[in-house]
Amino acid sequence: MNCETLLRSSQSALRGRKVILVMTQSAIDRSVFSRGAWLRIADTTCLLQSSHPEFATTLAPWIKKRQAGEQACDFTLRVQVNDAWDALEPVHFRGSAHLVIAQYGSNVFLFDLHRKTVEARISQLVSRNTQLWADRFLPLILGVLGPSVGVLPLHSACVVKGGRGILIAGASTAGKSTLSVALAKSGFALLSDDWTYIRARADSLLACGLQVPVKLLPDAVQHFPELRPLTPVRTGNGEIAFEVHADEMFHVPVAARCTPSAFVFLERVPEGWPEMVPALGSFVQEYVNNSVERLPKELATAIDTRDRLIDSLRDLPCWTYRYSGTPQAGADYLARFFARHHEVIEQ
Repeated sequence: MNCETLLRSSQSALRGRKVILVMTQSAIDRSVFSRGAWLRIADTTCLLQSSHPEFATTLAPWIKKRQAGEQACDFTLRVQVNDAWDALEPVHFRGSAHLVIAQYGSNVFLFDLHRKTVEARISQLVSRNTQLWADRFLPLILGVLGPSVGVLPLHSACVVKGGRGILIAGASTAGKSTLSVALAKSGFALLSDDWTYIRARADSLLACGLQVPVKLLPDAVQHFPELRPLTPVRTGNGEIAFEVHADEMFHVPVAARCTPSAFVFLERVPEGWPEMVPALGSFVQEYVNNSVERLPKELATAIDTRDRLIDSLRDLPCWTYRYSGTPQAGADYLARFFARHHEVIEQ
């Protein structure tokens, strides 16, 4: 990088920081927050403080009682409810060092990765929508703040049997969601079809899901006739897809957490017999390193924690799974494979 490019990059970073600070000062009044409630989100503990006494009811499904002797919370969420009633607009992100801001119209979320805080100003409409928080904002919070609180957001699906989980990764068009739903319909529980949250627990790993809707591309109707009465919608990331809750639509079991015990990298092929090819742990490490967000140097502790989690993932049994045909056929082969290798998922 030459001096001129470096100067432009530095100036852009400074402008980004100024924009964040100006937007924060104008959007969030820290003096209005009340004493709040404790939330449990994907095995993290969050202290919720709000300017609106009724907002806690929106997040009631995640409220937990604080136990005597329990350690301090992982992060703090401060929410100021304003008088606006506007709906969401496309999200705009801006970041500088340890500060990240996400803006949906007049709804602003400021993340401080160093102080482990989220400060938000939201409209009345957003403040009353529990499903919106479940489907969009809680995943947003864990996705951005996760590395600072010991959580690795992993771009993978996860299915569970007997408390043991199979992580299924792959390219965005590989068919993780359809395969996961097909596996759930064949006896596994569905934890996630897209993002799984990994934490360290004692001498093992813990995988958690947020039970957000499954996203299935329009052609999935060929494999799941239950989707025929529905119309695909534009999702938060701009894709056109079916967004459905798997337990309600397909009547399959769901799981909130598990111990991950295997890593499968999915590859769709035009034709040929399905095969499971053993892969090295370094393959897992490279995949995860290439899919995570880069962290600023001042978050050295978060970087070290994430590196240790990735090292633990690379120790899992790992395969590349190549298959063609329907997701039901792919799920059937994978289920029979792990039935033969029962020690992986039934330890």
